[in-house]
Amino acid sequence: MTVPLVSVLLTAFNRESYLAASIESVLAQTWGDFELIVVDDRSTDGTIDIARRYERLDSRVRVVLNERNYGQFANRNHAASLVTAPFLKFHDSDDLMSRNNRRTKNCQVAFHQMQVCATDAAGINSNQHFIIAYYWKRCFRELQRFRVNWRRRM
Repeated sequence: MTVPLVSVLLTAFNRESYLAASIESVLAQTWGDFELIVVDDRSTDGTIDIARRYERLDSRVRVVLNERNYGQFANRNHAASLVTAPFLKFHDSDDLMSRNNRRTKNCQVAFHQMQVCATDAAGINSNQHFIIAYYWKRCFRELQRFRVNWRRRM
């Protein structure tokens, strides 16, 4: 099995209303050089069943069920420890990724020395309607400034 360029990390806890749409938005990308790692934090609803269904349907999907509930940030750290690709992207379980999100790939290649990148995201509600969109242009400026300042200190 070849190592993908990007590991997309999707952490979830009781997200059965959102998870299918979120996973489908990742799998619908026009670039396919990624793995999707879904880490369930001991959900008590149907979240794990939905994730396992996609794992059976697409070889790029890997599902991990935590031994216990870690909580949001510890679960993200745990998910990051499962990465096999040189780059990672967090994708929230209630967000949709735009279909043509090549910016994710391009950004991660451009910032390969830092291995940090942020891209567009769109939140959805339980009716699968968009509720908010984010654009991380400011984040890129902050990363550039951090990168320059960090190099000056070295």
